[in-house]
Amino acid sequence: MIEKFDYCYHTHTFRCGHAYGTDEEYVLEAIKQKIKILGFSDHVILPGINEPGMRGAFSELDEYFRSINYLKEKYHDQIKIIPAFEAEYDEHFVPYYESLFELGKIEYLVLGQHSYYNSDLKRMTFYGSDARRDPEGTLKAYTKRLIEAMGSGLFSVVAHPDLMMQSYLEFDELCKEQALLIIDASIKYDIPLEINFGGLRTGKGYGKKRDRYRYPVREFWELVSKSNAKVIVGVDAHSPSNLDYVEELDITNEMIGDLTFNFVSRIKMRKEIKEA
Repeated sequence: MIEKFDYCYHTHTFRCGHAYGTDEEYVLEAIKQKIKILGFSDHVILPGINEPGMRGAFSELDEYFRSINYLKEKYHDQIKIIPAFEAEYDEHFVPYYESLFELGKIEYLVLGQHSYYNSDLKRMTFYGSDARRDPEGTLKAYTKRLIEAMGSGLFSVVAHPDLMMQSYLEFDELCKEQALLIIDASIKYDIPLEINFGGLRTGKGYGKKRDRYRYPVREFWELVSKSNAKVIVGVDAHSPSNLDYVEELDITNEMIGDLTFNFVSRIKMRKEIKEA
């Protein structure tokens, strides 16, 4: 069973185009909910990539950091605020991610592999789009990229590792095989897997009977519970009100509450990963 927790490492802002509220409203709600650590990890702003409704424009990058660092100082005696991003992994973006760390702009990255960089088109392509054409091949490609990302040393946590189940009707043997590869990699690279609340907010309508949520997916987490993989909970806040997560907590506990996990409440910052 998941107990109420005092952290939120997965927090978005209005800049991504599908989240709401001011940065300060997130901070004030987090303080109200007695959250001790608030990591702002909006969808990574990428150079040369224009995706309105998914991530902020590159021109918003400096303002993103200015706002977070201002709030970090303003509320330093009430809450710890950490600048970060949720990002997709691709070799094309590694130098950029490294520069963000080296310049001290961010302290960690959340791995959220929603899409991949299409080098031919020079844009991001959603895995869900490919899955409609080639579900098995796309699942394998997603898993391969996730494992590569975990091995890169760039990421501190894997967001919604069961994301691809939103494109599948059943958790079949291929899904089980790929899930076990992801779990083994999380253990090998010592990166927590995130039980994500965000997939609950769109309601049910997935699976063969249209009776399950996008994620969490029970079958995936049953496999995790049989391992020693580290697990953390992700609010995936897209509005300040999401930080009052009682409803999502109840739904998740009803779904997987009888399973036991190797829970952690803190993630490693990139500096700690490099020093390990």
